[in-house]
Amino acid sequence: FPSDPLAHMKRLPTRPPSFTPGKWLTQERFDALYLNKDQFLTLEEVKLAAWVMKEHEMAFCSLVTVVCPHTFAWTESEIGRFDPAYFDPVIFPTVPHVPWQEKNIPIPPALQDQVIDMLHSKIAAGTYEPSQSSYRSRVFAVTKKSGELRLVIDARPLNSVMIRSSTVPPLTEHILEDYGVRGCYGLLNFYRGFEQHPLHPKSRDYT
Repeated sequence: FPSDPLAHMKRLPTRPPSFTPGKWLTQERFDALYLNKDQFLTLEEVKLAAWVMKEHEMAFCSLVTVVCPHTFAWTESEIGRFDPAYFDPVIFPTVPHVPWQEKNIPIPPALQDQVIDMLHSKIAAGTYEPSQSSYRSRVFAVTKKSGELRLVIDARPLNSVMIRSSTVPPLTEHILEDYGVRGCYGLLNFYRGFEQHPLHPKSRDYT
């Protein structure tokens, strides 16, 4: 690694200050996080969570490239990418196969403009790029609970030719033993779950 990303991490305060809006993490965005919706946290715990987010709102995370120097993202253009100095681009190992050409599921005319806008946003953000690949996977749109559309790439043809990894996750029991008699809580809310990890150029044609 070029440097230790934890070397300059600040210590957590024992008496965190109350939240004050920042340049990036505004009051409106902070309220929309609903940190204590179920009243599970104490006031001091809410302050601590707010302090951590405020400290990192405009921080340049050493694990994220200059594509987006923000720790948090609310729009497509704000999503960052992992620094290749820390994370190698993903390579899809495959068995010998014939390229596939899948037909897309027709998009209703009423949704076409919205889907086109989504494609333009992803291209502008660097998530999608122009391609002359001999592969064509099926793409379709589904409606999320919020009413927004989500583009889905049908990766089943790719999955059928990929070499399965022999790696297995660690035993849950062994992990839980390290947390005995400790109070732990966490919150994850992914704007995008996988697009932060770029593909290696040799694997991009598959998608």
